[in-house]
Parts: sequence; C-alpha cells; structure tokens
Amino acid sequence: MPPPLHRRLKAWTSWAAGQLDVADVPAAEVVRILVETLSKGGDEPGFDPEFHGALQRTVLAELRQRQ
Repeated sequence: MPPPLHRRLKAWTSWAAGQLDVADVPAAEVVRILVETLSKGGDEPGFDPEFHGALQRTVLAELRQRQ
C-alpha cells in the first residue's frame, strides 16, 4: 500500500477508534470487514441488498476508472 493511502487508512482507523471509544482499531480488521462485506451473500445475516449493490457498483466503477 502506498504511504499516502496507508496514512489515510490509519487516520480513518484513529477516527473510528474515537467513535467506538476504544484505544485502537486495527487496519487489518477494517480490511477484513470490507472484504467480508463485498463478498457477503443474500442469505447471510446483516445483508442489505441496497447497500451491497451500491458498494459493489462503487468498487467496480473505481476498477474501471483505474484500468
């Protein structure tokens, strides 16, 4: 991960820690959650088809733009 992107991730995890009132939010855990969310199926608990579709469209649009 390029250093500027890593700094942005660390800034976000620091913000999330403040929101959750914890000392630290591990960046690896955030990445795991993002992957789990992207790959979640419709029969899994917590699946929100509207959110899932929007997230997938956003990721695909970014991938297309970066090609």
